[in-house]
Amino acid sequence: MLKDKNIAVITSHFLEGRGLLSLLVENFEGTGATLFASPSELSENESNSYDLFFVSTDLFILHYDYFLPRKNKAIVFGHTLSSDLQHASQPFLNTNASESDVTEQICSLLDASVHQENSDGLTARETEVLTLVAQGLLNKEIADQLGISLHTVISHRKNIASKLGIKTVSGFTMYAAMNGLISLS
Repeated sequence: MLKDKNIAVITSHFLEGRGLLSLLVENFEGTGATLFASPSELSENESNSYDLFFVSTDLFILHYDYFLPRKNKAIVFGHTLSSDLQHASQPFLNTNASESDVTEQICSLLDASVHQENSDGLTARETEVLTLVAQGLLNKEIADQLGISLHTVISHRKNIASKLGIKTVSGFTMYAAMNGLISLS
């Protein structure tokens, strides 16, 4: 399930982060996990190379614009679900539990995130491409940022257009804004 996955654990709480990092490495063989104190530290280390982000509740709320385009790859963790996140559909890991319960929660959350597609049938990669198009990036810039070929970006755009019935960049932008993938502010 997590074999060969690269995970970023992002929290300003060092001990909590080290504990989650240790739990991931010990219980999910083949998983690579790295601890970061903030999203800005992560940006310097190529955030696109990570398959999943475990981010503390406080940093997710504080840096919401950073996580918005990565929302489908983020799992928020903490002791309690913040009132700011209660109505969001963001996956939540309650760290105020025993080791076996936290491990079980991680398994459930990862199963859901690995098989997750949004309601319009877009894959996680198509959602990433859609978000970058909506942010105004050109096909070549998207290819470079995601580490994929230009042909692959064009194929993703065709698939997105087919699935959504939207053919224009402005249409992609409106869809992304209305579905919380980008912020227009």
